[in-house]
Amino acid sequence: IDSTTIYLCLSVFPWARFRKTKGAIKMHCLYDHSGALPSFMVVTDGKRHDVRVVKENSFPMSPDSIVSVDKAYIYLTPPVNPGPTHRRKADPLSDFQ
Repeated sequence: IDSTTIYLCLSVFPWARFRKTKGAIKMHCLYDHSGALPSFMVVTDGKRHDVRVVKENSFPMSPDSIVSVDKAYIYLTPPVNPGPTHRRKADPLSDFQ
């Protein structure tokens, strides 16, 4: 599962407001590793976060799927009592639980 942002001209596509003067949409894809082609796709506005899309949609996974994630899916837990020896630990896919 990965996404790419497609930038659009805001004057031509006013519905795709992304920043103050820019437009964009985001394409979220599930890739089929056996054919190296997208097997499922969701198109959202450019501001939609990847984790939110995964939570809101049911991506069809095959039994032999290989799941790989990038930094967009890793949530760092905030420190409860920050001190000089306290470290933040990475909790991969904590948003999916």
